[in-house]
Amino acid sequence: ACINMIGVLTHFTSDMAKRKAFNETRHFVAARIAIQHETRRQKKLVMSVLPEHLAEEMTADIAAVSGTVNEMHSLIYIKSYDPVSIIFADIRGFTAMADASPAQRVVELLNELYCRFDKLAAKNRCLRIKLLGDCYHAVSGLPLPTPYHADYCVILGLEIVDSMHMVREKFDVDVGIRVGIHSGQVNCGVLGLKKWQFDVWSKDVTLANQMESGGIPGLVHISEATKNYLSNPSCYVCEPANGGEREPALKTINTFF
Repeated sequence: ACINMIGVLTHFTSDMAKRKAFNETRHFVAARIAIQHETRRQKKLVMSVLPEHLAEEMTADIAAVSGTVNEMHSLIYIKSYDPVSIIFADIRGFTAMADASPAQRVVELLNELYCRFDKLAAKNRCLRIKLLGDCYHAVSGLPLPTPYHADYCVILGLEIVDSMHMVREKFDVDVGIRVGIHSGQVNCGVLGLKKWQFDVWSKDVTLANQMESGGIPGLVHISEATKNYLSNPSCYVCEPANGGEREPALKTINTFF
């Protein structure tokens, strides 16, 4: 009887140890799955505000350090790309429309436009840089260089103009869009310690912005540099735009519609 009792106790102790090991393993696996889920969620969130190539690099650096602001401030994420094409598209008549319309309707119109523009940009291998109120800003040729950056931007510009026509009819509003494109070199990267923002800057970015301001609603205004980068200029109908007459900064360059 004593031997049987010892056997029962041994079996009970062994069974309890196995149960404990099983429960610990189960909790470990559950915790690991939760961590992986949270990591994917955080990565998805980062990639919603930063380009994928930079998001992956930054999340790897965050994992390598403790991830505090003080430790991240010394890490620089700036690269140069040349050549690329830069596009600015600005909604004309937006201020007057916004003043005369309910806020909800204004937001709905902007959301409709920018969702359409984002889809067109992705289709034409253009990376949306940011939204500047009623201005849409994108670049083609980064992070993956392409010899067709000018074509992609010009096609995007033409499709943005067509898209604006459809949205204008849908919302029954008197607005237009002015598109400017220039090609050249840009520096790009992430700046700041908090609320990271990916941006591009250079004299060519400034000139692209001036191309937009020197344009005419409903037309795509391109610089001579962009025209020269087109893979097959004969596929496009171009005419002199005389951008310098509307934007003084463009007086020294040739521009085209």
